[in-house]
Amino acid sequence: MGSLFSNLHTLELRANKLTTTAGLTIPSLKNLFLAENSITELVGLEHLSQLTTLHLRDNLIQHLTGFHSNMKALQYINLRNNKLADMIEVEALCCLPMLRALILLECPVADQDDYRTEALVSLRRLERLDKFEYTEEERREAEDLYVQRQEKEICSEDV
Repeated sequence: MGSLFSNLHTLELRANKLTTTAGLTIPSLKNLFLAENSITELVGLEHLSQLTTLHLRDNLIQHLTGFHSNMKALQYINLRNNKLADMIEVEALCCLPMLRALILLECPVADQDDYRTEALVSLRRLERLDKFEYTEEERREAEDLYVQRQEKEICSEDV
């Protein structure tokens, strides 16, 4: 599919009953809109190295294992109203060096205590979560927590 659509920058596949991202190997893509499908599996995303925007709103995604460090341009991900229930899934996004905005509203994970802080501890370059920019106070709190955890990890390695 990649060579046939080698100049394609934006692909809109909203409400097509897709269950996976497999087969979307179009390296030139910058914007991919997959909202309102039935996606449960993220596969083949490593081929989307130029992707900057990924909309996966209103799907059935529980795990974020499909993201890859090759996705160096990805800045915005909308995962609103998916089935993400654990912060460990958010940590899987730390391989995305340019990620600045993440939407997780209406996901079970967004109901957890200290959700905003924990997301920033995991994704330290994040600027916005759920449409709201991080405040300096939130950044300091997340940085302090990050440092504490690093120190605790170093201490446990010394034992």
